[in-house]
Amino acid sequence: MTLFFWSLAALLAFELAAAQPLFRWERVIGSCSHICGESGERLSLRRCRGPSNTVEEIICDSFTKPPYQPPEPCNRFSCYSWRTIIGSCTHTCEPNGVKPSLVICFTPWGTVDERNCNRSTKPSTPFPEPCNRIPCPEPPQIEVPPSFVQNPPIRGGDITIEAGQNVQIYAGNSLWIETNFAKPGFPPPTFLWSLPGNGTLNSSETSGRLQIHNGTLVITNITLNDEGDYEVTASNVEGADKIASSVTVLSYRWNITWIGCPATCEPGRQSDSIFCINVKSGGAVVNDSYCQHLDKPSPKLCYSCGVLPKFFVPPSFTTIDIGQKVVIKEGDRLFIRAHLLQGTPDPIVSWTLPDGSILKKRRDHIFVKRNGTLEVKRIQSDDKGRYTATATNRVGNVTAVSLVTVVP
Repeated sequence: MTLFFWSLAALLAFELAAAQPLFRWERVIGSCSHICGESGERLSLRRCRGPSNTVEEIICDSFTKPPYQPPEPCNRFSCYSWRTIIGSCTHTCEPNGVKPSLVICFTPWGTVDERNCNRSTKPSTPFPEPCNRIPCPEPPQIEVPPSFVQNPPIRGGDITIEAGQNVQIYAGNSLWIETNFAKPGFPPPTFLWSLPGNGTLNSSETSGRLQIHNGTLVITNITLNDEGDYEVTASNVEGADKIASSVTVLSYRWNITWIGCPATCEPGRQSDSIFCINVKSGGAVVNDSYCQHLDKPSPKLCYSCGVLPKFFVPPSFTTIDIGQKVVIKEGDRLFIRAHLLQGTPDPIVSWTLPDGSILKKRRDHIFVKRNGTLEVKRIQSDDKGRYTATATNRVGNVTAVSLVTVVP
């Protein structure tokens, strides 16, 4: 029985081999020779195929070889063509979003110069297409408590400060105390000012000479009664912050005391005395520099003959900015004004510098102005020392000295 099955299997294998030879012809269609242009073609190839790979044609039966087939044309179109590119939207929201479009000259290898394409076939550029025209979402808002800047920088000037600064101001001037935030806070804060004497003022109130503008406290025509501490509190639903300024009011004025005019001409006498007093100290006499912001009255004289020149209150100098003795920073500007009380005929003022030389109108950065004031521009350490002013007329002369110290 077993021998029968083996004989049957051998017979089937012989018949299968006779029907399917080991080496046979096959036709293979090749790929196109060009991806574009006018000469693309696809070849039809005939080859002898063995059980596992291609072999020499001589092995296959030449009588069963397939007939020759000419090449087929393929990919015969222009390599250059126009293409319309639609860009992405210019906005993600709001009413101005559009998609810009662009017509380019395109090849299978990428974009090329437009001169390679046929301009007569170029399509028109489409109008920008509207897109994303929707309302933008509201940005998230985080509520933040307000906080003031601590120890703010000095801004200069005697009538405008920032909350947290202390100031001295002359009576009669106006004062602005501005609020400056490190974080403004959200929602926007409201302001409450605490005034000297336990009074208060909020954002929507005014009180005579006191007003609030966007958190800034304005005090007009300031008086001695306005002296004290001013504290501002900024608050919203998240919390509050406060900061205070101390205001000192200075009150000085010129005082005139009548001396009386003698009946005879006597050199060196005057009809009145003019000096600066501190109103807050009960009229105490102070240095004239405290009243320099006020116009000084002119003294009245009752003489027509010669009068010895004399400086006002020995050493008799009224100074601007520095006083009789001054310590000044190197590089700053120095003014020394020789203020004469009297002298007839009008005296001539000359200046002697620390090195002992007499100034002749100008020397480098030191010169005398028309009114007799000595000016030193960008003072240096070598400029320290004694500056002597001498006033002379035909009756006599008088001198006075200012000592100047220069620090780095």
